[in-house]
Amino acid sequence: MLRNAAGVIGWVLIAASVGASVAATPGRAAEPPGPPPLTRLKPLFLETAVVTDGQAQASVVAPASGCYDAAARRIVQAVQSLTEVTLPVVDDKSPEAAIPLRGNVIVLGNRSTNRMIAELYDRYYTLLDLRHPGEDGYEVRSLHNPFGNGRNVIFVGGSSQAGVEEAAHHLLTRMSGCMHMTAFCLLTITVLQTDVDGTVSSGRASRDTPIESALVRSAERDGHNTGSSGGSVG
Repeated sequence: MLRNAAGVIGWVLIAASVGASVAATPGRAAEPPGPPPLTRLKPLFLETAVVTDGQAQASVVAPASGCYDAAARRIVQAVQSLTEVTLPVVDDKSPEAAIPLRGNVIVLGNRSTNRMIAELYDRYYTLLDLRHPGEDGYEVRSLHNPFGNGRNVIFVGGSSQAGVEEAAHHLLTRMSGCMHMTAFCLLTITVLQTDVDGTVSSGRASRDTPIESALVRSAERDGHNTGSSGGSVG
């Protein structure tokens, strides 16, 4: 009998403890609500305006260190020769290079050399760093409307000085094929660092209109036909 009584007392104590913990639960902060359901897609800005009605619609963002100034000047001169409009060049510490975007930008470098790219990298909008696309690699790629304000980015990137210079060269090559270049369609040109045997470590090539993407082997620099495609300029 005493044993049964002790058991009852034990259960009462356990029940009291559970009741106390349950009573404390309503005092906790409510769970945050989940994200609202998506009912429509954001507007697509498939073209990045560079010049419109004789006015610059994009700026070139280069590091304040000046490491890519020569490449930035070449891009500005190429646009000027096609449109007679001079694009402004701003450094990565300027208000024009702040996030969210204030206008369309052509940005040079990688996350370690350009603050604007670092901000976009931290938001998972680019993978440009000292390892991707690699020492001999480069990337020319568009990012459309990342902040929902209709402003786009053209990345002219690489993991090294030589890679960024090569990216600028391919952008200029693309522009030189246009009589009146005013905007870039969505584009991706990615050349990854090659292995010792000359093969590309990884990548995928695909084509779609108006979005075109390509993985271009480094043999292209030697004048070999790779059969690759890239983004178009309008």
